[in-house]
This record gives sequence, structure tokens and C-alpha cells, in this order.
Amino acid sequence: MVSHLKSWAGWLVVFVILIFFLMRYHPGWSFWAQMLFFFSILGFVALYEKYLKEHPWKVSFIPYHVRIYPHYEELMRDFKLLRDDEELIKASNKGMWDTYISFTVLQVERKGDGPRLVYWDSRNSFKTNADFQEFIRGISFRKRFDGQSGSPVIGYEASAERDISGPTVYCHWTSHLHPQGCGYEMGLTVRQEWWDWIRSTDGEIGELSKKIGVRTGHYAADLETRETSLALAFLPFSEIQAYYRTDRNEELKLLEKQEEKLLKLWEKQQELREREIAAWGWKRDEIGDGLEHRYFSVSHISI
Repeated sequence: MVSHLKSWAGWLVVFVILIFFLMRYHPGWSFWAQMLFFFSILGFVALYEKYLKEHPWKVSFIPYHVRIYPHYEELMRDFKLLRDDEELIKASNKGMWDTYISFTVLQVERKGDGPRLVYWDSRNSFKTNADFQEFIRGISFRKRFDGQSGSPVIGYEASAERDISGPTVYCHWTSHLHPQGCGYEMGLTVRQEWWDWIRSTDGEIGELSKKIGVRTGHYAADLETRETSLALAFLPFSEIQAYYRTDRNEELKLLEKQEEKLLKLWEKQQELREREIAAWGWKRDEIGDGLEHRYFSVSHISI
């Protein structure tokens, strides 16, 4: 109802402007001549709207698969998630390296923005957005008290249990409204109390925390616990832009006549793509199929 009112209000404004224009610059025209002129324009606009409905801009989208492998050795050591190499080996033996994020984007928004239909491989389920979290196997959260000082010792340790107290790796899509723009943000989600404690007790972590993005939220488990998301990597939209194509008959005909311009445009897009991934700390692997970051490896392919 509101949209219809807005539409009629818009046409009323156009009608008033046209009548004012005709009376101001063509006062000799009769009322019926003015009406004929107005309805001729109205008919042209209606035909054009009908044409747009019959020949809409479409996003010719190519479904693609993404796989993200965290670099656990660097993550555990840089953020002091485990105390030493012995704990790292224990966690590795409990399946830590088997934790990764894998999904397939099947449909996107009409304007080629965010994913609309996604298949989450590890859960064998469909989602309507690209927002994933995977609990890191082999690591659990522990809070104990030092026997001598009585002060709390907060941390993660290798564990045979697979519970929701451990840290998670996450990946989610960011929109145009996000400061860094469209793309996939990746990072760790940890207990806020642990993050606050580790920053206050370790100067190296304190300095490292200044270089990363931090977002605080809630995770609903048996008890609601505070968690902090450490944004460690960002894959810009330009890296996956090749899967989004705008298709229209007239545009295709035009592009056939402008192959040289199209080639230059493609080259510029490739240059932008390489500059952006380098700016976000990514490097292409030797084969060229994947990307390497200090904390993640990413590969994507059309399906």
C-alpha cells in the first residue's frame, strides 16, 4: 500500500511540473494539447517500464566452492592458546588439524552482493547466509586457581573432549556497509575473559592485539557466555568477482563490438584484484589455485 502511494505521489509531482512547464513556456497551448503531451510522456514511461520488466538486468552467477584451512601452529603460538609445543602435539593428535571451513555458494542476491543460498559441507545443511563457525577439535577452555598464589589461571589446553568451551574459527560475509567492504572475514572466536586476561599478562599479545580487529558478542550455550571475535584476515570481493557476471542481450551485443575495451577493463580488474589481496596480506601459492595468509589458506573454484 505504501509503495503504491509513493508511486502515485511521484507521478503527481511529475504531472504538476509538466503542467507548470507548459503553461510557463507554451501558454498558447490549449488544455487538451497539454493533456495530450502529458499522456504521451506517461505512455512512453509505461512502455519503457514494461520493457525493463521483460528485459531485466540479471546476475549471471557461477556457483563456487570455498575451503578455508586455518594455520593452527601460527594461531596457537601467536595468541598463546596453548602453553607449549607438547600441548600443540596433544591437540594435533586429538583432531585439531581436521577442523576447517568448507562451503558452496549456490545463489546470490539479485544485485550480486551477498550469498543467499549456501551449502555448509561439514554440517550437510543449507543456509541463507555465509556465516560459519567451527569448534577447534582437541582444545577445551579451563579456569583453575594456582595452588600457591590462589590467583586464577585462565587458558585453553589440549583435551580429548569435544565441547563448546574451546575456541572456534569463523568466516562470515561482510556487506557494503562494513568499513572494509564486501568480502569474507576470517578469524578466531575466544572467551572474552581469557582474551582480557591474556592481554593483561603478556606484553607480546598486548602489542599483537592492537593490529587486529576485535568484535564482542554473545554465544548462547547452556549458559550465556561472553566471547570475542578476533578478525585476523579478510578476503576482498575482487577475488571472487569473476563468479558474478551481469547479463543483458543489448550489453552482450555492445561488448562484442568493444572487445579491445573489454580486454583493458579485464586487465584493470585483475590489477585491482592483485593489489587488494596483497594489501590484505595474501599471497598466491605456487600453483596459483589458492591464497596463503599467515593464519589461513583459502582455495575457491567454480562448480
